[in-house]
Amino acid sequence: PCKRGADCPAEIPIGGTHMDVFYQLIGLGALAAMALSFYQKGKRQIMVWQMAAFACFILHYGLIGALSGALCNVVQILSMLLFAARDRFHWPVLAAAIPIFLCYGVLGWYSYESPLALLPVIASLIGMLPFFQSKETVIKIAAMISDSLWLIYTLAVHSYSGALTNVLLIVTTFGSLLVGRKQNNAE
Repeated sequence: PCKRGADCPAEIPIGGTHMDVFYQLIGLGALAAMALSFYQKGKRQIMVWQMAAFACFILHYGLIGALSGALCNVVQILSMLLFAARDRFHWPVLAAAIPIFLCYGVLGWYSYESPLALLPVIASLIGMLPFFQSKETVIKIAAMISDSLWLIYTLAVHSYSGALTNVLLIVTTFGSLLVGRKQNNAE
């Protein structure tokens, strides 16, 4: 049996309650902030909007009892801050990556109750590939794999707004891959 707050879906009666709808609205706020990040100019503005999205997801996942989802978003914010510091102070990539990998390791160990709890951890680790890879196609494929793992997790924990976010990210990333291939074939 699941314990509340340990990556088990919050009990949602058919039709839900007002609070369940509110929790999903918070997740939709995260989706809106993530979408707005794609329209920003400059790395700093993009990061601010993405961190706002992660903060909304922390609250959303915490309220629906999806512990590892919430904690992964905390580490996402820490990752963005570490890599921003790395860029500013010209640290080697590993100086920022090693603490993040350690955080995900501890998070996986701490939040483990079932294999489901590891999906966001694995997805987040795959999502770190852009920090080590410059090939756009590889980065996009890794993003789709990461978002697919998140999608499985969000559906399992009844995060419908999170699932919608992941579907939109998968579809837009796949679309950009197709457009890129068509442009490459045309050249």
